[in-house]
Amino acid sequence: MMHFNKILELAKKMSRAILYSENIESSEFLNEKDKEEIKNKLKQNSSYWKERDTILRKINVAEDWKKVEQKILIPKSKTKYLFRYAAAAILILGLSSLFFIFQNKLIKQPVEITAGTDKATLILGNGEKVELTQASRYVGVNASMVNNQLEYNNAFQANKLNAGVNVLNIPRGGQFVVQLSDGTKVWLNSESQLKYPVKFNSGEPRTVELLYGEAYFDVTPSSQHNGDHFKVVTKNQKVEVLGTEFNVRAYRNEKNIFTSLIEGSVKISKDKITKFLTPGFQSVVSLNNSVIEVKKIDVNNEAAWKKGLFIFEKEPLKEMMIELSRWYDVEIVFINKEKEKFVFSGSLNREDNIKDLLENLEKTKEVDFEIRGKKIYIK
Repeated sequence: MMHFNKILELAKKMSRAILYSENIESSEFLNEKDKEEIKNKLKQNSSYWKERDTILRKINVAEDWKKVEQKILIPKSKTKYLFRYAAAAILILGLSSLFFIFQNKLIKQPVEITAGTDKATLILGNGEKVELTQASRYVGVNASMVNNQLEYNNAFQANKLNAGVNVLNIPRGGQFVVQLSDGTKVWLNSESQLKYPVKFNSGEPRTVELLYGEAYFDVTPSSQHNGDHFKVVTKNQKVEVLGTEFNVRAYRNEKNIFTSLIEGSVKISKDKITKFLTPGFQSVVSLNNSVIEVKKIDVNNEAAWKKGLFIFEKEPLKEMMIELSRWYDVEIVFINKEKEKFVFSGSLNREDNIKDLLENLEKTKEVDFEIRGKKIYIK
């Protein structure tokens, strides 16, 4: 990435070529590409204000202007170069002003980091996309917005015809609730995607696919649907339930899939391995092998995000920040890699301002944060 040393070199190149060369026509001028590069990099470089004072001291406009005047006061035989030197002076003054212009613009327009909100993109069977928020008044053929959630018509179809498939995409910084046609309710966390049929076929398993991300399921009992089981398919496992509440976490950048059972019972399958869960237990399926680990958990922690909380129990800072980055839609940069291993416990409100949240973490005296635009640096 071009830094201010490069910008300074470009400035020097311009001033040397214009002010000190004997033959102005053979000088190496700053081309349009270089000038545009300076502008773009100044906009992008979040640390430029830390170096601007040093650089501006190196650009001596008054001294360079005197040299320009000396060049302008030349014999008439050389007046053909007059306008070139005048233009050079303007260019030098313009370059030194450029630092101040972008500084003022960036300071006056800080990037605001806000907590996530209810938002999603509904992708219909024909490929049409519908943007959804709490304020949406969407009314479709098979579904509509009711009480701040997407609800599908409560109906089964007796025939085996394909009624179509919808996909609900939740972006970073979002969450959403959908009620499927069988009455099952699904809470979707940030950066998640769920694929499901518009209507379930009677006499067949009620199958949905969590393409990636995290979802909490409150499944209607199979007894209400002629014994039809409910299945959740992820990339490396299948979860089969009779009627229960459970949470599935299957993010794309994580090496394991976590299924936590709150109520009822579920069957976890991968390849030829099968495990049954009872409430208060979690299965951990590795993407690298066929092992299914089962361990006891605090179910309140696993479902906390659904209730508007972050609850961490002896959680490494790196894992904590990954979760926060999804909700606040920010990028995390560890300047001090040792801080990644620091362990924290506690609860945080998902509606809190990111600055307040980070200040609470700083009170531990173990870590310092710096916000620059949409990036959070950890020192």
